[in-house]
Amino acid sequence: MSLTGKVALITGASNGIGKTVALRLAADGASVIINYHTDAASASALVAQIGPDRALAVQADVSDLASIDKLVSAAVARFGKIDIVMPNGTSSPTQPTDPLLMTMARSRHPPHARPRRHHAGGL
Repeated sequence: MSLTGKVALITGASNGIGKTVALRLAADGASVIINYHTDAASASALVAQIGPDRALAVQADVSDLASIDKLVSAAVARFGKIDIVMPNGTSSPTQPTDPLLMTMARSRHPPHARPRRHHAGGL
């Protein structure tokens, strides 16, 4: 499945499953936003592995709405949109819904940057 021209935001992407998904989406052609909370070195190494033209590392605590807004703003500023969101961060939000999706849905970002359900195929 070609994801050329698509932009994916993956929370908790500097290690583990998030890293594996980021590598797979990049291999399929997507540009990726690698969100990390504390492991900047692993996130930077992943950007270098994918290529700085198609990957961006952004530090953000996905349990904090202001931090999520910063994450979404950085992603849209760099790539112009977000097509795919994989909430993989290990936070425990106090709200019943995912704060990343809530922020994107009500944000000032253009409609093409808002989340849509996307099936990532063979992941």
